[in-house]
Amino acid sequence: MKLIKFNKILFGVAVVLSSLWLSSCNSSNSTKSPSQPQNPAPQPQEPDSQTQNPNPQEEQPDSQPEQNPDDVLKFNVFGTNWQGYRSGSLEIDIDSGTITDATTYNAQDLIIPNFVVFNNEHIVIKSIKKYAFAGNQYLKSVVIPEGVTTIGDIAFANCINLTSITIPETAIAIGSEIFSGCTSLKSAIIPDGVQNIGDYTFRDCVNLTSITIPNSVNAIGISAFEGCANLTSITVPLAVTKIGSGAFSGCSNLTSITIPNGVKKIDLFTFYDCTSLTSIIFPATITEIGKEAFYNCSNLASIVLSTGITNIGQAAFSGCSNTLVNGQKRNLFIPTTSPIDAINDWISGSITLGGFNFISTYWNIEKV
Repeated sequence: MKLIKFNKILFGVAVVLSSLWLSSCNSSNSTKSPSQPQNPAPQPQEPDSQTQNPNPQEEQPDSQPEQNPDDVLKFNVFGTNWQGYRSGSLEIDIDSGTITDATTYNAQDLIIPNFVVFNNEHIVIKSIKKYAFAGNQYLKSVVIPEGVTTIGDIAFANCINLTSITIPETAIAIGSEIFSGCTSLKSAIIPDGVQNIGDYTFRDCVNLTSITIPNSVNAIGISAFEGCANLTSITVPLAVTKIGSGAFSGCSNLTSITIPNGVKKIDLFTFYDCTSLTSIIFPATITEIGKEAFYNCSNLASIVLSTGITNIGQAAFSGCSNTLVNGQKRNLFIPTTSPIDAINDWISGSITLGGFNFISTYWNIEKV
């Protein structure tokens, strides 16, 4: 594996030089003779410390922090001196076209190029490695170029100032935890072609208000949206057959969600503490509701259960004090045709089972 490092200055130097060269050519063609340039610009002189500060007792403020000589880039273009300072690096594996490390790259708005040139060779950017930008405190926006197909686990985790991210249509694999802890992220669009939203992908993205999930997604991982407190609604694609435990736990402003046909289980803690959730309809394919799946959904006003449910886990609806179950206040009617095997400490109120009415705070009932 061969690695090369670029700093922010080097990414921009080629563009600056090209722009200045074109500008100079245009200016020369229109106003100057090729052999006798008019009024050439004087060569800038290096600043002299004595002339800059005639009073040695008076300390002058530094415009730049003290730099290691290896971290300073100096060059001259058409009589003008330029100087740049290294501001972190972006490391690329030239064999695979993978961005491997940019955790210290100091750029607020980063547009990753489609390719870089090294030794006259075009290195196409194809992927972003695990941890590549993790914890970068500078980034505010990132545009990932078309051609990138894979974004590794935890790639942008804990980039606390990141507000927007553009993921290309070419991306088909997005790792787990890639935006976990990105507390400033406001919106995200997952491109069509991605099949899985991994575990903890958007966990604790507390300012996330909008998320677009394409129809290609068939699974949502464990705690994928846990703690997204400002997410008010989400559309789960029809292709989804698996929703991981805690997927939407702590989404305290989520008001509604539709679970598609094909999902067989509402796993434990899936909607834990979704205090603004008002209604839920279970598709006919649901057979199990896990432990504390809807715990403390205090504004859940309506639950419609399917007859295919065989197990309701412990405290699945505990704390849902305002809930109508199949249209009845704090009452669950279990049809005699329903093959439920167990009702475990799941809701306060009354239960009608096979024509018999039970009234208690909690019940542990199972078939014998």
